[in-house]
Amino acid sequence: MNRIVTQSRRMVWSGRILFLCAASLQLSPTARADDWPTYRHDNGRTAATVETIPAATLRPAWIYRSPQQPRKALYGPAKVDAYREIPLLGDDTKFDSVFHPIVVGDCLYFGSSADDAVHCLDAATGAERWSFTTEGPVRLPPSFHQGNLYFGSDDGNAYCITAKEGQLVWRFSPTENRGKVLYDGRLISRWPVRSGVSVQAGIAYFSASLLPSNESYLCAVDAQTGKPEGKGCDVRQTPVGQTFMGMMALNDRLMVAPQGRNAAHIYQIPGLAYRLNGSSGCFAMLSGGHLASGSGTGAPVASDVELANPSQYRAHVGRFDACYLDDKAFLFANATLSAFLREGWKPLWQVRGSCRTGIVAGRQVFVGGTDEVRAYDAADGHEIWKARAWGQVEGLAVATGALYASTTDGLIYCFRADGQAVADPYAATEVREDNGSVTTKKKPVAIKLVAGPYVQFTDPTVAI
Repeated sequence: MNRIVTQSRRMVWSGRILFLCAASLQLSPTARADDWPTYRHDNGRTAATVETIPAATLRPAWIYRSPQQPRKALYGPAKVDAYREIPLLGDDTKFDSVFHPIVVGDCLYFGSSADDAVHCLDAATGAERWSFTTEGPVRLPPSFHQGNLYFGSDDGNAYCITAKEGQLVWRFSPTENRGKVLYDGRLISRWPVRSGVSVQAGIAYFSASLLPSNESYLCAVDAQTGKPEGKGCDVRQTPVGQTFMGMMALNDRLMVAPQGRNAAHIYQIPGLAYRLNGSSGCFAMLSGGHLASGSGTGAPVASDVELANPSQYRAHVGRFDACYLDDKAFLFANATLSAFLREGWKPLWQVRGSCRTGIVAGRQVFVGGTDEVRAYDAADGHEIWKARAWGQVEGLAVATGALYASTTDGLIYCFRADGQAVADPYAATEVREDNGSVTTKKKPVAIKLVAGPYVQFTDPTVAI
């Protein structure tokens, strides 16, 4: 059966829950080994799972299509940093270009910058079960923890809702929601939560930040109550000059807070004691005693730092993404996938091609590119499989026997071994007209529809 799931448009006020399906949700209070419960799989953002799926036989099972494409917080690289007199900047703000999925049990969740909501889909069919709407864009996916979802919004709040039904448990703003600003045609908080919310040892960590000319806030609240009370909980105002954005990376001792073009800050946890700086960019990953972070200001360089000896690091020139599994490192940079042994960084193999991001699932490396997703053998790099996925594929997850791919066109693809060859919504088709001519229909222009609590009217009958 061909299945393309299209999100219907609706106006939903903040906090109201919309149920589209009465089916029961098969959720465990804790994530299972074959789940993908947070951004890039785990709090360290390693983008690696031991689960193996039959990549060679994957076929599309369903395609979810949002009426609107993701609306990034920042578009493209700045041409120059005039304040620091740095030219030819790279794009250090790629963190919300797609609807990044997480998968727990039979549910897929994602946050939307297009309609300010968190959505729950049936992972088997792509049908929407419920949505929870905030008062600003939700730029990063929620994190699943003990039956709840945790996420941040541009409305300045961190939220906790139930994963089963999307009911509000708590929300918290370090600034008590004081002050709004018009940003990209939207009214948002002067301190939006663009770090996501990460839960480690019962504490929910996040930041609230926008402009370097304003103060920012680092927050550690009780994951059950949402209050900054108890051991390890705190709300800390940071000095001006900081712009926290991008999902934090955590382990049991450290928290890395990315800052776009500014250097990431590394804190000791619990307690939020500042330790040292990392590289700039919105990408950060902690694995073992190593920190990998994204391209730096002043030169397109990313680094892998040995935290026990910060003077020991490896630099990688160009756009940077990576995932680690056991003793191997897989780097995605300069349209190249490279595999290394982490000890001594001995090269294993390399393949070139469209390469936006990647993950590791068992003995396979899945790579998202331009209008496609591919799978390679982790041992020797030979190509196992490829499939069409329209847009820039920049969000991937493997869970419950399936591969999920999210694109900049607002599409989420589900690939399974038992997929039913879903019709491609963008495939070019030839249509023969009555006069005998042949017309080719191609990928359509993105649709813009009314979304969220703030609407801009372009004429008396049209709003965007």
